[in-house]
Amino acid sequence: MAGRAEPDELRGPGSVGSLAPGGPAGASRRPLGTSGRPVDASGKAPGASGRPLGAITRGTTGINRLRRSDRWLIHDDLVRTRVRDADDPLVVDLGYGASPVTTLELAARLRRVRHDVRVVGLEIDPERVVPGRDGVRFARGGFELAGLRPVLVRAFNVLRQYPEEAVASAWDTVLGGLAPGGLLLEGTCDELGRRCAWVLLDRSGPLSLTLAWDPFTVERPSDLAERLPKALIHRNVPGEPIHTLLTAADRAWAHAAPLAPYGPRTRWRRTAEILRENGFPVRPYRRRMRDCVLSVPWHVVAPAKA
Repeated sequence: MAGRAEPDELRGPGSVGSLAPGGPAGASRRPLGTSGRPVDASGKAPGASGRPLGAITRGTTGINRLRRSDRWLIHDDLVRTRVRDADDPLVVDLGYGASPVTTLELAARLRRVRHDVRVVGLEIDPERVVPGRDGVRFARGGFELAGLRPVLVRAFNVLRQYPEEAVASAWDTVLGGLAPGGLLLEGTCDELGRRCAWVLLDRSGPLSLTLAWDPFTVERPSDLAERLPKALIHRNVPGEPIHTLLTAADRAWAHAAPLAPYGPRTRWRRTAEILRENGFPVRPYRRRMRDCVLSVPWHVVAPAKA
């Protein structure tokens, strides 16, 4: 946008800041300043020194790896409303990896929701920052979002290498940088994007968990356990809500086996109905779905308190 002042983090690289995997910054939630933004021990907001927050990831990516989460994003009523109603339709793809291909794909798909959407890809590794193209900009940044105030942030396969206790701090930092009404989608997928899981959050915290998978390459719903977001992947044990949900989903999937000759999508639709009949508030979808999708409110899977 003409005349828009860009933050210093977009003009030149700094050095990797805190929130490194296993580092002390992940031990607890960051304190909040008077503005509601997280602050460090000096009282400065993250990124105030010009240093991106986070650690360099492996950077693995691939064409169409995030297609399932993209499809969900552009059809989700809440996401569509927030992007359409935003004064500045700025979207950040955080940690896009060694190739910007999934950021470019995200931008192309979001333009179906709002044609003037602005997409910025952020990477903490300066060697991965590439020249802008196809209306998408790329810059150096981490959890502090390089000082930008987006209405939507996608962070996929970013927190997978971090310890579980670092998740809350990372979430807080990103959420504190969002524009009013902004959303964060944080998730994980396998190398080919056939098994995906993500959490949708706003400034109040997590809103929902969604699992999405290729109907023809997954034998049972609990196969998604290995790709749960970092906040839940270590919680898939008896007594934890996520384990209860996945166990119930496998049981319902087995009960729906007579529909297997009609294909896995038909069988999954019946599985979801069985789950709802048994008291699980599984989100219904009216549109025709390519993927098997299991989406529930966060309170259904929120980790049990120690």
